[in-house]
Amino acid sequence: LFDWVKETEARRILTAEEALDMWQLIIPHVRPNWFLQKDFEEFMGIFVADEKSKKAVSKDTWGMLIAFIDESNNNRNGFVSSYEMAGAMPVLMDEFIMYLRRPQRA
Repeated sequence: LFDWVKETEARRILTAEEALDMWQLIIPHVRPNWFLQKDFEEFMGIFVADEKSKKAVSKDTWGMLIAFIDESNNNRNGFVSSYEMAGAMPVLMDEFIMYLRRPQRA
């Protein structure tokens, strides 16, 4: 789906807005019980609205989202607190976890 959305071979990334639009359509169907979906969509809305930096989503990040979802669903109770920032997940996932860990969200 990533390749279809990007439209041309020369293009290597999707805008954050394109990725969010697609994820909002896809995630409820492929992982309907993801307990962090609402939080992720809220985070991505902020991520998309950040005008200071034109953020994008690489194919690697796109591809790792399902693994991230599965990992979080397999460890619902301790996922956010035990998530390793130095792990193999893309930076976007690290930023999402930092967003979830913010004191204002507690």
